[in-house]
Amino acid sequence: MKNSDDKPQYKTYDFNTDAQRKGQHRRKTTNYLHGWWIGFLIIAIALGIVYGINLWQNNAHPVANTAVVSQKSKRQIDKITAATKKSADRDAAADKVERFRGQLKKQNNDGLTSEQRTNLQKQIDQESNQSAQSQEQTLLDNTPTKQVPESKAAPVTDPFSQTHTFSTIADAKNWANATKTEWLKAGYSDYTITANGQGYYVLRFLK
Repeated sequence: MKNSDDKPQYKTYDFNTDAQRKGQHRRKTTNYLHGWWIGFLIIAIALGIVYGINLWQNNAHPVANTAVVSQKSKRQIDKITAATKKSADRDAAADKVERFRGQLKKQNNDGLTSEQRTNLQKQIDQESNQSAQSQEQTLLDNTPTKQVPESKAAPVTDPFSQTHTFSTIADAKNWANATKTEWLKAGYSDYTITANGQGYYVLRFLK
């Protein structure tokens, strides 16, 4: 029988002491941390460069940036102001036209007389609001003029061509004498006084 002692007898020795193993572990950890720190440092430097460029651009062109903002603000303010003024003018014109319409309605009695039309036209000509002026002119133009019939001349009457009645002969003579110049001028040369049978006296002029 073979003795088990015939197998080679040896031991495994670990020449790496505990201190050496710890040193290796520290080196690995240090290398790992060192890699992260470098990464953070690169990122920080890149951010710093970007921030510095932006800051330089803002500092290099502050006047230009301010001017652009100012121009935009001015344009917006001008637009708002123009829109507000336009709305106010439109409302003012509407009020003026409405007042003119009421005034026209009061004076329009089957048309306007020439005098009324002339006065309203003067009022329109003095209107400062162009929109109101245009609308008022349209209203006036569409309003007819009143047709006033021509007055017929009263026929010239001859007061001495008719007889005149008086209560006494004296009254008849007095009136004939008072108007003598007129009836002579009218072509009469004399007159007569006669009783009418009713107690009155009739004066008649003769040519």
